[in-house]
Amino acid sequence: MSTTTAAYNFFYSAPKVELHIHFDGAFDVDFLYQVAKRDLDQLPETVPAPWNGPDATIAVRSAIAACQSKEDFEKITCLGAEAVVAKRLENGGKKGAGLACMLDCFAIFTPVVQGKRDVIEEMAFKVCERQYRENVVYTELRYNPHVLAKEGSTLPDARSVVEAVTAGIERGKKVFGIDMNQILCCMNLMPGVSAEVAQLAVEFKPKGVVAIDVAAGETHFENEDLKKAHVAACLEAEKAGLRVTVHGAEDGPAKNFCCAVREYHAERVGHAYKIAADPEMYQMAQDTHTHIEACPTSSICTEAVCLPQVHPEKPILDSLDWSQHPIKKFIEDGLSVSISTDDPTVFLTHITGELAILADRFGLDAHQAGMQVTMNAIDRCWASAKQKSKYREMTLNYYEGEESTVEESGSTVDHSD
Repeated sequence: MSTTTAAYNFFYSAPKVELHIHFDGAFDVDFLYQVAKRDLDQLPETVPAPWNGPDATIAVRSAIAACQSKEDFEKITCLGAEAVVAKRLENGGKKGAGLACMLDCFAIFTPVVQGKRDVIEEMAFKVCERQYRENVVYTELRYNPHVLAKEGSTLPDARSVVEAVTAGIERGKKVFGIDMNQILCCMNLMPGVSAEVAQLAVEFKPKGVVAIDVAAGETHFENEDLKKAHVAACLEAEKAGLRVTVHGAEDGPAKNFCCAVREYHAERVGHAYKIAADPEMYQMAQDTHTHIEACPTSSICTEAVCLPQVHPEKPILDSLDWSQHPIKKFIEDGLSVSISTDDPTVFLTHITGELAILADRFGLDAHQAGMQVTMNAIDRCWASAKQKSKYREMTLNYYEGEESTVEESGSTVDHSD
């Protein structure tokens, strides 16, 4: 891909640290399409899609069989922000397209990789390559191992999945010279596996698992049965010296931020956009210095943030009032916030583009905002003290030496793979 924005070019070369990226949302789409076509006959005819209705299903095999190219495949496995916003505006501003469409994407491609050790290991290796190409020096990659396992396969259980991901990461770290750790995720509506997630996190701590997360929805904050299982897992992990991050106040109420911090012992919260409109929760974020893992494009694609249209005559994304985005407020108010992609393959984005949004959409100074969020990420990442020192030095060297180039415009840089 290429760009003509000075901010994009500036951030492309900058050293980066990414804290919130889901493994299954970062699969290499070329390899995914190759495997999907290769194993087409092994894929299920349909999979349940309860988010579309009680008896709803998605015809996985026929959908993939109909794809004549990678571009066709991307249309059913990726979700662009422009399409989501366009549909919302067509519906009179009523949201509802983003989350369901995102879940449809995962439902289609997850069966392609489930239970395949060689594929999962190679996907982990390719995530390392993706990060290397974007000059991401340190990444914390998160996933739930249970959803990638399949009984009777080469990945029959969650432990085998963690082993495969770890092998791929270790190979990638050696080849590309980057650093990467792992975060294992409990799943909102899967309380029965949370205890094992914690156990695996502890077991694989010596091999790069640094934390535990609770992902895939926020109903667990209100449901005591769900909450009990997830809180127990978080506290068990914390007891063993692991760290805790929790998705919260993304599309759920702002009070979930408080619950994540106080009951789940989260040091970092994923997204947290809803606290921007809640003075009490916002003050708590400031007082506790809880770190916010923010993902700009994701927030638009999932409709966690629905920006008003103020310039209907302009292209869809240009027509929105980006000045009202919570992430802009977080940065301006000096909250501890970093920038990540969340699910870069699904949302058709990459970390360079996410950082460019700070300048090109929010109107912030690229040099100041970029250095601020990068230093925040370094300060609150779960790398070793020695690694953090190295990342700080790299970041300072780049930003102190590149300030004058941010304002250059009109040059096109080809960043194609």
